[in-house]
Amino acid sequence: MGPQASFKGKDLMAKKRECLQAYSWWRTPQKKRKKKNKIKPGRIEFVPSSTNTTRPDYSIFVGELTPEVDDFQLYDYFLKRYPSCIDCKIATDLLGYSRGYAFVRFGEQGDQMRALQDCQNAPGLGGKRIRLSIGISKR
Repeated sequence: MGPQASFKGKDLMAKKRECLQAYSWWRTPQKKRKKKNKIKPGRIEFVPSSTNTTRPDYSIFVGELTPEVDDFQLYDYFLKRYPSCIDCKIATDLLGYSRGYAFVRFGEQGDQMRALQDCQNAPGLGGKRIRLSIGISKR
């Protein structure tokens, strides 16, 4: 036995083997249990409907924004011209700084198309002229 295997005449490796045998259940792979889909009393179950109940999403991409433009200014800019503007979201990095582009959602397709035509290269948001295109939703 080497100096690591014994301490004051006691066999440490035997004690280690005993501990490993006692906890061998911990080292064996466990079977994954399947969750049973039980309906609990008092719980409402979600049943997806076959019809699409969400309203369509008409969005545009707004590029070439200056860093001082925020969500509220952008929303106010489009809401004054197009009343069906739902919301605006400026893309930001991890620190919260603007990436220079945003997405604007509309409730009607007509407002979306008018915004694409009327506001292309329009000044008024920061110092640059904005660039618009149709926004594609991830939904």
